[in-house]
Amino acid sequence: MKLTYDDFSSILFANTVQVKEVRTLRPADLLSDIGIDSLGFATVLWTLEERFNIQVDDRYLQRLNDLSTVSDLIAVFAELGHEIEIEPTK
Repeated sequence: MKLTYDDFSSILFANTVQVKEVRTLRPADLLSDIGIDSLGFATVLWTLEERFNIQVDDRYLQRLNDLSTVSDLIAVFAELGHEIEIEPTK
């Protein structure tokens, strides 16, 4: 399954604790820098699990947290066989 950039950014920005300047996501952005705290991070994971109809097991959760980058999050889902676009559709 593939998740578009727009859907992915909507999921991330819907779970921020503070409104950040709206901008394009970059792979190197820390989740915490775009306003996602630990609770927001958990909600992002649950939302992505529901969207892909999967459960992220502990070995991946040990690699991810609110200090992970956007790229880290995308890489885990890629390893699970799901694609997340990082570039906006032109």
